[in-house]
Amino acid sequence: MNSDYKDTHRLSQFLAYSLYAQLAVLALMLFSHYLQLQLFYDFKSGIYVTDYQATIDAEASDRRQMIIGGVYMLSFLVSGILILRWIYSANHNSRQLGAEKMDFSPGWAVGWYFVPIANLWKPYQAMKEIWQTSHHLQNWSTSKVPPLLFVWWLLWLFSGLFSNIALRKLNESSAIDEFITMSYFQMADAVVNGILILVFLKVVSAIQTAQETRYAEQKGLEQEQLAVEHRSSETE
Repeated sequence: MNSDYKDTHRLSQFLAYSLYAQLAVLALMLFSHYLQLQLFYDFKSGIYVTDYQATIDAEASDRRQMIIGGVYMLSFLVSGILILRWIYSANHNSRQLGAEKMDFSPGWAVGWYFVPIANLWKPYQAMKEIWQTSHHLQNWSTSKVPPLLFVWWLLWLFSGLFSNIALRKLNESSAIDEFITMSYFQMADAVVNGILILVFLKVVSAIQTAQETRYAEQKGLEQEQLAVEHRSSETE
C-alpha cells in the first residue's frame, strides 16, 4: 500500500450533507413548480376578474421561482465541487491501494465531465473503474458492477435531457399551453434530479466503504508485519 492514501471520510460526509441540502431545495422547487402550474391553469380557465390581480400573482410566482432557483444553483455548485473532489480522490486512492493499469487518471476521471459528446459515456467508464478497483484489486477489469451504477448514469443523462428541454421551453414559450408544458418538464426534471441524488449517495457510500475497508485491512497487515519483524530483531 502506498503511504499517499488520502483519508476522504470527512470529504464524503460533507458531500452527503451538501447533497441532502440540495435534495431539500429540490423538494421546495418541485412544490414551487406545482404552484406555478396551478397559476397557469388559473390563467387558462379565466378565473381572474382583473388583469391587475393576475399581474400581482404572476410577479409573485416569478419572484418565488427566481429565489428558489438561485438557492438551488448555489447548492448545485457546492455539491458539484465536492463531487468532483471526491471522484478525483477516489480514483487516486484506488491507485494507492494497489490498483494497476487503470485507464483513467484522477484528473481525467473529473475532466471528461467537461468534454462535449465524450461526457455522454466517459465519466461513467471512469466511475465504473473506480468501483471495480475499490472492490476488487485482482482482475478488477473483468469484475462486474451492480445495476446501481448504470441506473445512476441513466438518471444523470435523463436529468441533463429534462433540464435542457425545460430551459428551451422557458425561453421559447409564449402561449399559456406552452408554459403549462414547460412546468411539467420542470417538475419532471426536479423528480429525476431527486432520484439521481439518492442513487448517487448509495454509489458514494459503497465506494467509500469499500476503500476504507481495504485500507484498514492493508494497514492491519502492515502493522502485523512490522510487529513480526520487531520480534524477530529482538530475538537475534
